[in-house]
Amino acid sequence: MIKFFLLLFFYLGHLSAAETDGFTNRYESNQDALPLINIEINQRMNNIVKILNQNYSHFKRCDWDELHSQLGKHLRWPLQGQIEKYITDNGHISKSHLNISQSVYKNLSFIHFAPMKIGTFLGIGFTPPIYYNGLLIGADKFGHFLDEGYYYYHLVNKWNYSVEEVLDIGIFSENYLEGKLTGGVYSFADLAANYDGYLFWTDLLGPHTKPELSKFFSCHLGIFKMYREIDLSEYVNAAWDEGMNCNEYRSEAMKNEVEKSIIELEAKNQKRFHCPVYVNLIGEMINRYGPHAKKILSPVLFIPTM
Repeated sequence: MIKFFLLLFFYLGHLSAAETDGFTNRYESNQDALPLINIEINQRMNNIVKILNQNYSHFKRCDWDELHSQLGKHLRWPLQGQIEKYITDNGHISKSHLNISQSVYKNLSFIHFAPMKIGTFLGIGFTPPIYYNGLLIGADKFGHFLDEGYYYYHLVNKWNYSVEEVLDIGIFSENYLEGKLTGGVYSFADLAANYDGYLFWTDLLGPHTKPELSKFFSCHLGIFKMYREIDLSEYVNAAWDEGMNCNEYRSEAMKNEVEKSIIELEAKNQKRFHCPVYVNLIGEMINRYGPHAKKILSPVLFIPTM
């Protein structure tokens, strides 16, 4: 019963059903966006360390709970993650500039298009993808990475959920409040970003009972230090790309309407746009997620003919 209420709290507190377009502008030549995002996150990390160390005294102890709190203030936000918003608002970050009416969803019938359009008016409906290493990664994935990833970490470390149980929470979410029931899209790429976010927060904070095992922070005599910079390329990968980790849709009709747009893109550009776009990366994606792969990756990726 306790787990049920925690599950309900998880959804109501972190509800965002943004969609992105992992197809239309895929082959445009653009600069990788991740270096600028890395700079922003590391600047925030350095500011956190300064805040934590500003009132030093010989009697001060390492306050790891305050580190958690400051990381939340600087990185997370329930409806639209702070880094997601930074990406969306920053004109210097290379990204695909499309509105929803120009996107792969342009051929949706009214019944499928309306929920996404309403979402755009609310500010959570459609986010631009960034360019990274030939991939198109929706800005919303960074919200999943930092927000949902943290709650996975929290549930595993403080409430003794298993990794399998938190993965099931993500699956439930994509089927209902953050996926098919709202925008109509079940995004396996969201699930991948959630899980990689869990790994990130585990690296950042260490196990709850042993924070000194953090791979980024150390603390001695009350003084925090960040002994290596964060490089998001350790976490961002092809599974975050909706053109690689193929979506499912609310209905067969909706799937066919998206398919029509993809066929039009291939006819116009004479290049592959069908998911998975880069078939050679499938094995790498499956190996990355190991025993959890079938709860994170699209079933399409496990079809032998691929």
